[in-house]
Amino acid sequence: MCHRGELSLVQRHKPHSSDDHQGKDFTVEKIINGEAVTKSFGITFSMSRQFRAEQLHPGVPQKYIPLWSSDKDIEETVLSLFSQKTEATAA
Repeated sequence: MCHRGELSLVQRHKPHSSDDHQGKDFTVEKIINGEAVTKSFGITFSMSRQFRAEQLHPGVPQKYIPLWSSDKDIEETVLSLFSQKTEATAA
């Protein structure tokens, strides 16, 4: 997504890092109207784990991505973060 210019940054947080413990698996950045907008989120492949993660990490979007998801579906899920009315998060 970076190579197509849709995102300016994609960062995967290391397991057991402070970001990981806050429910942030990834941080992505997109330039919108000349401003860098950063979003952090967690991912899971289990609906039940998504619910648990949402309870543990309120305010950090937790995205359920089924194992059979196509690349296009995953990209749409990530880009949807920027259309949600959530506060930008610093990387």
